[in-house]
Amino acid sequence: MKACDAAARQLTGYDESPKSEAAGKEGSTPASALLSLDARPTHHVSLAISIDLLSNLAHKLMLHPTVFITPPVLQSYVETQSVLQRPQTFPEIFRLYAAKPTPKPSTHPPQYIAPDPNSHKAAIPIETANLALDAAMEIKDLDLTLAILNTTFRTRAFRRRKFVTRALPPLSGLGLAPVALYVLASQIASIPGAAASQQDMTFAVFVGGLTYVGVVASMGFIALSTANDQMKRVTWVSGMPLRERWMREEERAAMDKIVQSWGFSESWRQGEEEGEEWEYLREWIHERGGVVDRVELMEGME
Repeated sequence: MKACDAAARQLTGYDESPKSEAAGKEGSTPASALLSLDARPTHHVSLAISIDLLSNLAHKLMLHPTVFITPPVLQSYVETQSVLQRPQTFPEIFRLYAAKPTPKPSTHPPQYIAPDPNSHKAAIPIETANLALDAAMEIKDLDLTLAILNTTFRTRAFRRRKFVTRALPPLSGLGLAPVALYVLASQIASIPGAAASQQDMTFAVFVGGLTYVGVVASMGFIALSTANDQMKRVTWVSGMPLRERWMREEERAAMDKIVQSWGFSESWRQGEEEGEEWEYLREWIHERGGVVDRVELMEGME
């Protein structure tokens, strides 16, 4: 995949920095070894053929049964196809990343293990998903863009990964808070000269500390889940649970980016978009709990 990525950048002229040119003069590169390209200008027809061949080669590598798709391999594939402007296979590869049978090491013939496509380990990394979305938006393919969104941020695996990596650690800390607070309350109550009995003092300090931690944690979660400064054109419908708002923020941000890509860039023209494709996009987002250009939040409508 590294060789494919280097070849893609050489074919398209994506990376023509002095550093890369100097490295190419020193010796053979993966790109030159793969394609044997020379310094002569390439005709646009042969260039298109070379791009298609390289794109198909990268795709076949990912489909090969014994190839284990790791996150770096997936990232390299997305980068390669993005440089070649061939993102049409991203939804297929994203589904394959989550469900492709894993070969057991040292088995002849190879034996495979079927993974759980809903496991948090099957989630597409955020950086890779955003890169794939950008590539699809660049070629203005709405169906492909929405398919990428469905296979990345809208999957159960992605939500589970977000819960495991971002929600589980603080929740574990909150679970241990009562034990820590009780130990602290016992230490405070044992200080000589307390007006109340040790048992009453322990209970009072414990309840007070627990109340403080609970209130602060609740207010922090509410502030985090209701923040809307990052929202441009897509917001949530009224009544959306705060837990779901937080869990689906990356999905909303992706929908927001798609709307900005398909809509007018001028703020004073936003809300005037027309056409079958635009109406389909608005309806697609609305069916998933989003609102495009909420009137009371638009400029001048406060």
